Amino acid sequence: MPQVGSVGQRKLLDAKVLMVGAGGLGSP
Repeated sequence: MPQVGSVGQRKLLDAKVLMVGAGGLGSP
């Protein structure tokens, strides 16, 4: 199931980027 893990990691990275971007914009 390497593909599932890869997708999971990508989702986590995307979520982290979104959180960092939101924080940079001053969003809660």
